[in-house]
Amino acid sequence: MRFSTFRALTGILGLAVLSGPAQAESFTLFIYEAPSQMALRDDPGEAGQTYWAGYNQFAANLMQAGVLRGGTALNPRDITTLDTSGRRAGTYGASDRILGGYFVIETSDMSAAEALARQAPAVLTGAIEIHRNAPNPTQSAGMTATH
Repeated sequence: MRFSTFRALTGILGLAVLSGPAQAESFTLFIYEAPSQMALRDDPGEAGQTYWAGYNQFAANLMQAGVLRGGTALNPRDITTLDTSGRRAGTYGASDRILGGYFVIETSDMSAAEALARQAPAVLTGAIEIHRNAPNPTQSAGMTATH
């Protein structure tokens, strides 16, 4: 009797493992915004408050979903670019959109990352690039950020 109970339990546990969540993948959502949207960051009035409230809600949604691993808003006025030609002020490429920030998330796959990114305010007025983060196989565990 005990053996059959054990077999039944291992069968249930095996199914639980097989049907559990997929291995999480790490993605970075790069938030690009038009200069007019970036200007709202400095607006002390209702428009500025609405701008920040949108991102606060987006971050809260990511936290509630348990997928947020990091991120920050970036200062669009203090950018330095380094490349083979040296150091210069400003962004690397000319564009009508500015990299305004990023979020690092962990989801089951690219489709889940896209679904979350569609909730960001920038999807209505700018653009969001979703990059799958690439592991560095030669990097020691102590060199990576933990969450």
